[in-house]
Amino acid sequence: MMLNLYDVLVEHVWTQFMEKHSLTSVDRIVALLGRRKELDEVLQEKYVRRKEVKVGTNEAGPSLDLKQADILINGRTLSQILENTVPEESSSTDVLNDVNCELMDWAIDRVVSLSQSLLEGFHPLHTMLCGSSTMITIAG
Repeated sequence: MMLNLYDVLVEHVWTQFMEKHSLTSVDRIVALLGRRKELDEVLQEKYVRRKEVKVGTNEAGPSLDLKQADILINGRTLSQILENTVPEESSSTDVLNDVNCELMDWAIDRVVSLSQSLLEGFHPLHTMLCGSSTMITIAG
C-alpha cells in the first residue's frame, strides 16, 4: 500500500513538473523515487525473513492471499514520462541522468505491473476497460 502511495505521488509531481517545468519538481521526483526504492528494498528483506521463518514452522491451516491490488497510474502520464523524460535544462547533468534513469525504470515497472494485473485472474469489466485503455494510450 505504501508503494502505491509513492506511485501516486510521483504521478502528481510529474503533472506539476509538466505544468511549471520547475527544478523543485525534479528534486521532489528524485527524492520520491529514492524513498520508494529504499522502501521496496526494506519490504523485500522483510518478505524474505518472513518466508524463512515460515519454512521452519509447518501449519496445517489454510493460507490467505494478502496481495494488494495495484493502483492504476494514468496512461497519459506514463506515456508523457516515456516520451519526454526530464529535459536537460538543469545545471547538473549527473543528477539529470539519474532522474531520467530512475523515472524510466519506474514508468516501465508500472507498465509491466499493469499488464500483469490485466492478465491475472478475474477483474470487473470497468477495470479491464480502464487498464486496456491505459495500455493503448501508452502504446500510442
